[in-house]
Amino acid sequence: MVNSFFGEIAAVVAQVPDANAFRETERREEPQSFGNAYVVYEASHMKLRFVKDRGEIRTEIAAPRRADWWTLDQLCEVLGKPVPGLDLQSNAEVLLRNYSEISGALAAAALPRTTDAIEALARKKRDEMLARFGKR
Repeated sequence: MVNSFFGEIAAVVAQVPDANAFRETERREEPQSFGNAYVVYEASHMKLRFVKDRGEIRTEIAAPRRADWWTLDQLCEVLGKPVPGLDLQSNAEVLLRNYSEISGALAAAALPRTTDAIEALARKKRDEMLARFGKR
């Protein structure tokens, strides 16, 4: 079924420059829970997870052998790139347009800087949210 969530994601992954390096390693669909689903693709240099939650699509990315997943939004923000919306088309476009920079940010030499930048961004957003609620 080409129009299924999993088929659409496979079509996106097939467009990345090194698509042959990726293998689907996990998938789950919960039709009784608003049709929520996710699928994971892994290569030696990157893991991609596509999540459908109540009709919204989110792309998550992880470095190899790391348990922490970052959203495509977070990576785009630290790379100074526009972030995707909550639909498959914008997630695919942003991922494909910035793929080489994302790959570079996950490379062993750059990974500590990327990690630090994402952690700093998360702290900043947390502090801003707390300030809005008068907690800081």
